[in-house]
Amino acid sequence: GLADGELDRVKKRMLADAVFARDAMKAGAWALGGILAAGHEVADIEDWPARIEAVTAADVLAALEGVLAEERRIVTKLLPEGDGA
Repeated sequence: GLADGELDRVKKRMLADAVFARDAMKAGAWALGGILAAGHEVADIEDWPARIEAVTAADVLAALEGVLAEERRIVTKLLPEGDGA
């Protein structure tokens, strides 16, 4: 699971980054362009703070389970040179 306070620290950092993206002209333009290019709307940017605040530890763990699911794993084996690799 998540360490005590870790989710809150990450959320605070993400909220600060969201504020910076809105206030900094270049960062805001990049964020807006990326959102619009991905098919989203300006309202999605405006909703970031509320959406960030709404994330729970259970949400994070569920996302990790999806990303780290066994069927999505790729395993590589490094062999010494000259072993027919």
